[in-house]
Amino acid sequence: MENKQPLWEGQDCALCYCAIGQTDAGRRMRCGCWLHFECLGHGLKVLINEHTVDDQRMSTCPAACGRPLGRIMPPGVIHRAVGDELFAKYLDLRVEVQWQKEAMDSGKLVAKCPGCSFLVLCNELEEMSSIKCLRKGCIVDRFCALCGMAPHRPWTCKQRALQDAVPQARKRIEEALVEALHRRCPGCAVPTERTDACCHMTCSSCRTEFSWVCGMKYSHCRANHPCLNGAIYLHAMPQLVAILAQRGLAASDRNGSDLFLELRCIYLLSQVRAEVGEEAWKRTRVEHPELLTDVIRSSWSIPWNEIGNVRRLTKLLPYAFPAFAKTARSDRGAEVKPRLLSVLDEMM
Repeated sequence: MENKQPLWEGQDCALCYCAIGQTDAGRRMRCGCWLHFECLGHGLKVLINEHTVDDQRMSTCPAACGRPLGRIMPPGVIHRAVGDELFAKYLDLRVEVQWQKEAMDSGKLVAKCPGCSFLVLCNELEEMSSIKCLRKGCIVDRFCALCGMAPHRPWTCKQRALQDAVPQARKRIEEALVEALHRRCPGCAVPTERTDACCHMTCSSCRTEFSWVCGMKYSHCRANHPCLNGAIYLHAMPQLVAILAQRGLAASDRNGSDLFLELRCIYLLSQVRAEVGEEAWKRTRVEHPELLTDVIRSSWSIPWNEIGNVRRLTKLLPYAFPAFAKTARSDRGAEVKPRLLSVLDEMM
């Protein structure tokens, strides 16, 4: 009696094109393709890790032929090809696929757990404010499906988000004030605050002399950078002198420096205000009124809410923020508008 030839003998894997061997007899798909279990496993692992285990993908030959198999691959074949860990993940994903189909067919609401992305069905919209994740081992117990946060009744999602936004807004305001009121020494990077001194600063740490206006070393500023029309003292700038005169203040370096601080603060705070949103900004101002009280030692009340003041101070911005330096002049000598001023125009 003749020995029957194994079915895999003389067959090549449709993925790696190597011969099917006795050590890995492979699997014959319903479409006729032969695949090594290892090659089949590589393809299935990609589908599982990418969460694409829908009916169509799992019932299509993973080889180049791409023909439909007529049914989903048997669980035993998938388990052997991918191993225990990925097979468990595959089963969870298949549950999600079935639940999605059920939800679409029945019109029920589906919520995705923010901790593990497992899908949970809801019978009514009211249930979505407190849903329990059904996946074993998930770190999230219950969550609000509308916003993804922990259940927060009786507050709305908007009110709950605002509670989290206030601490963040306060932090950003404090950071903006530190940035506005300090310059880092160009020699040792130690933050320096100007109080009643002039703008020709000397670092107490490394003794480096620098301009508080532009932040550069004093020697470089005087030789190469026309800081404030060639003078390091703020009262020498015509725009500052005009604004000080409007406020009935003497054109002193102290008053000019206070006005300069005000400009930097207004600009940075307006950026924070746009970043955190109007509601978070207003609520933070109400809950923490001390944040913007007596920030600058000046002779006038700083109009924090009059952000429009930035418009008439824009000519000073290249000095307040040297990173946004004016661009080079054209051949005709016409100065191109600084990028920072363009940003301000869009913001206001």
